[in-house]
Amino acid sequence: MNQRKTCNPIQKTIAILLSVCLVVSAIPAAAFADDSDQQKERAGTSANTGSEAITYLNPEDVTEDEAILSESGEDYTTFDLGGKKRYSIFFTENVRFKDENGELTDYDPA
Repeated sequence: MNQRKTCNPIQKTIAILLSVCLVVSAIPAAAFADDSDQQKERAGTSANTGSEAITYLNPEDVTEDEAILSESGEDYTTFDLGGKKRYSIFFTENVRFKDENGELTDYDPA
């Protein structure tokens, strides 16, 4: 005899749930992130606070001159973007060491 197997409603629900999870996880994460052009626009904008306009630096255009050494540590460097905004870069290894005076000194790459 030809018997047809019937699926349990719980098994059917689990199969549908797993299918949805597979489809959602296959969508690249970039589709959910902001467009990089929008981020660049926000980074280089100026904010109006009262009567004065504050201009912010783009984090990609930051040089060593904008580094705030008093707020930098052994494994991170903090930069001033203007308008009370800070930008920190964290490193996986120490880039500075404390000398005999307790001041942070950059490692000499030479």
